[in-house]
Amino acid sequence: MAIGKVGVQTSVFQGTSITIVLYVSINLLEFFLNDDTTKAMFFGKLASDITKAVISGSLALAVGSLVAGATTFAVVPIVVAIFVATLSGAVLYEIDEHYELTKKLIEALKQADKKLDKGYRQLEKEVRWKLKGGGMSLPR
Repeated sequence: MAIGKVGVQTSVFQGTSITIVLYVSINLLEFFLNDDTTKAMFFGKLASDITKAVISGSLALAVGSLVAGATTFAVVPIVVAIFVATLSGAVLYEIDEHYELTKKLIEALKQADKKLDKGYRQLEKEVRWKLKGGGMSLPR
């Protein structure tokens, strides 16, 4: 295991990567096992979870790297980085819950899906109409 800034970078990257893999796994399991989970819920929760993990990891990296440059103890920067990642993750969770950001994202995805579906249905009607001779002229 590396020490100092390199050790912090490696640890934060590995921790963030593992967190994202776990988020994806949990959201996939929920999507397949829960009949009420929609595509919008799956992608909305996943995007929110990954965003929180990346922000927490970035903050942990920044603070851990600063501490690594200021101390000679090898373990202190990693402990600080873990603390910052955990604390920032909890704060981001509370912000998400308070402002209902994930819920709003899911609702926006549902609305976008409805608009796309409506557009596809309209396009299909137009194509069928044209294929049946309603205004389409074939080259001679």
